[in-house]
Amino acid sequence: MRKTESLLLLLPILFGCQGLVERGDRYVESGELIKAEVCYENALKDGGDEGEAAYRLGVLYLCREGEPPEHYLKAADLFSEAIQAGYDNAVVARLWRAEAYLRAGEYKKGLEDLDYIVEREPGHLQARLLRAECLSRLNRGEEAIADLKACLEKEEADREWLIHVNRALAVEFCRAGRYPQALEAWARLSLLGGMTETDWYWEGVSAYAVKDFQRARSAWSHLPRRKLDEVRRSFPMAYAGSAGYPETAKAE
Repeated sequence: MRKTESLLLLLPILFGCQGLVERGDRYVESGELIKAEVCYENALKDGGDEGEAAYRLGVLYLCREGEPPEHYLKAADLFSEAIQAGYDNAVVARLWRAEAYLRAGEYKKGLEDLDYIVEREPGHLQARLLRAECLSRLNRGEEAIADLKACLEKEEADREWLIHVNRALAVEFCRAGRYPQALEAWARLSLLGGMTETDWYWEGVSAYAVKDFQRARSAWSHLPRRKLDEVRRSFPMAYAGSAGYPETAKAE
């Protein structure tokens, strides 16, 4: 859900801090993240600007992709430390602690933070988007759908946001067997130009489930020929009476 570059923008650079924290901020601005990490760690050891240092260090930990769960639990601990030290934006710290728990697979803990935020700020859509992911992982699909629907109402939402929300919504509708609603979400995603090979496949599955074989074939025509062979074998009714490949089927 959240790229490294976006996370770095959340660092409140030059927040009026002094010493090691300020030096770490300058290293972040110049892209020297290892040096920044050392500065924040030393600031924590020195006991000065503890909330600011713990928050910034947590964000740097969260920026690293593909780390083991223990790494993200360390990030969560740093955000906890920032909150306990009186970091002045506890909502943001809780939001990224929830993100850290999500990456560590601790979905219930992440959900506790996100519930806390949404109860106090129902319009906090970033929290609702993260909460939808936690709920989905906990097999609470209908609640996830409710949050995702709310996310569609975001004012001045950019294309990337709408692609992400509509894809997540389509997947949840498919999981719930609500194929007509899934097809509506796939249609919105298609209009946004955000469809992937996997999306086309599942749009076809959704259409097949409601016996709209023409739409199913149209969706599957975007698949590579090898994958289309598998689809034809798995969903023969969609191709009953049709011959050959769609002209738009992609060759590999």
